[in-house]
Amino acid sequence: MGATFDFTAAQAVLKERYTKKKLNTLEYTDNVLHALVPKDETLGGKVHVWGVRGAVSTTRSATFTSGQSGGGGSSSIYKRFSAPHFNDFAFAYISGDAIESAKGDENALVDILTNEIDGAIISATRSLAIAEYKNGGGARGQISSTSSVGTATISLANPFDVTNFEQGMVLQTSAADGTTGSVRGGTVTLFAIDRDAGTLTATGNWSAGIGTVATSDFIFMNGDFGAMMPGLLGYLPTTAPTAGDSFFTVDRSSDTVRYAGMRIVGNGAPYEETILVAAARLSREGSKPDLLLMNPEDWANLEKALSAKVIYDRVVAFDEPSIGFEAIKVRGPKGPIKVVADVNCPKGTGFMLQTNTWTLLSIGKAPKIFDLDSLQMLRQATADTYEVRCGYRATLRCDAPGWNANIQW
Repeated sequence: MGATFDFTAAQAVLKERYTKKKLNTLEYTDNVLHALVPKDETLGGKVHVWGVRGAVSTTRSATFTSGQSGGGGSSSIYKRFSAPHFNDFAFAYISGDAIESAKGDENALVDILTNEIDGAIISATRSLAIAEYKNGGGARGQISSTSSVGTATISLANPFDVTNFEQGMVLQTSAADGTTGSVRGGTVTLFAIDRDAGTLTATGNWSAGIGTVATSDFIFMNGDFGAMMPGLLGYLPTTAPTAGDSFFTVDRSSDTVRYAGMRIVGNGAPYEETILVAAARLSREGSKPDLLLMNPEDWANLEKALSAKVIYDRVVAFDEPSIGFEAIKVRGPKGPIKVVADVNCPKGTGFMLQTNTWTLLSIGKAPKIFDLDSLQMLRQATADTYEVRCGYRATLRCDAPGWNANIQW
């Protein structure tokens, strides 16, 4: 009988297996924006502060004395964005019995470790990839207005949000989207998902688990309400900010395009026409958009509309060139724009971006295995179980919101 493949040996396998390349492969496969966004893993401190210029100096005049005295305008105007980093955690658990039962057979335990730890990393990555599109409130979907919350099954207001849910999730709801308001008391556990119909079935009636649940409530994973990292919809909201807005301490209402991006509404016009309008409008603002992100269903409709005129291209991950994605190439006033499908992009919404204005800032890799004590597996004090902690500490930064657009098809 061979020697027991024990806790110490398991640590060595983990350190060897979960290299940066391995983590990239787990992260990037189906999370396009997360793969393409530039990354900086040197984030530190309590908050990250940067300035966005909303106006250049206007201290000029055809009359020398008027310009010199400032009567012709003012110096450049900046807004100071101040963002904290956001934490997100995922866990894997492996029993001591499973570890010690793999005597003399390293691969048996590697399979167990791989399945459980890969699952935790994928869960953290999916959470980050979804957050990169959302507004920071944490909502993953919304109960449709026609649902009956007195039953176990509800339908989603946007059926395509079904990609944000998995069996076994513990869910909360709120009348608000998490950027304001409060979460309702109680939870439900997700038992089944109909991915064709866009319905979620809990282990019991929704109203039994959440006493005050109502139709049109937003749905959150337990603990996410108001705690997630703001993404594209935070920087580029569908509705222009009004007076009193406070996004990373900035009231963006003084110039909603420069500080909160551009909003383009297609009103049912052909996709290609709306894309050209958005590209032209961004070009007017000085942008050189190079990327358009769409829901796969919207992307397919664009491909069908272009038909024989479609031109294909490819984009690659920011720090892993071996990972790439199919793209449709369209022309813009400032150069070609690559149109890519991302399952995390909300159906009916597109984001036209100048990618070099965005950075995912993180403390180390995002996501990663937390091992500050050099132990990637930890003993649980009250159970015959070992725990692996994954997650990230990150924030998304945009240096020029006005060079990016939220498109409603």
